[in-house]
Amino acid sequence: MTKNIFVFSGKKRDEETVIKAWGAIMKEHSNKGYNLCFVGTKKQYVLPNIRCIHWLEYRQYIDMLESAAFVIVPLEEHPYSYGQMSLLGSLALGKYVIASKVSGISDYTEKCQSVISVKQHDVNEMYRAIKKYINENVKSKDRNIPRNEVENNFSEEQMGNKIKDFVFKV
Repeated sequence: MTKNIFVFSGKKRDEETVIKAWGAIMKEHSNKGYNLCFVGTKKQYVLPNIRCIHWLEYRQYIDMLESAAFVIVPLEEHPYSYGQMSLLGSLALGKYVIASKVSGISDYTEKCQSVISVKQHDVNEMYRAIKKYINENVKSKDRNIPRNEVENNFSEEQMGNKIKDFVFKV
């Protein structure tokens, strides 16, 4: 049975690093029945075992994300925050995540054991992270670990209290 790796793609996403890492994995025939599914892109890639989906209805999106083996959030660095919802939503659904080390989500990824952070544009780090999750078959790991990380570190109440503490310090 083929397992899908859900890749958040589209604008401001570092798809090229994922593609290059996947190309190396495919060259050595070590994808072990996995497909990359780029969701949110208009591009079409010609490597084997890749699906590109420009748009999904919300229920299809959630179903595809829930059934994914793991998730990749390949971000570009920008002077503002983005990517948090992709990351936290994936973790809340019990997914292990590979995410780019960018300032917009570093506060979230540093506390999560179920996230591998990779340097932006670093093909070798992306390759190693994908191989690690494939070799560990993370789809069969305990889905409560990422869920609990969100619950224990990023609840609305906790986030609100952090903002309140910051405001009172300033």
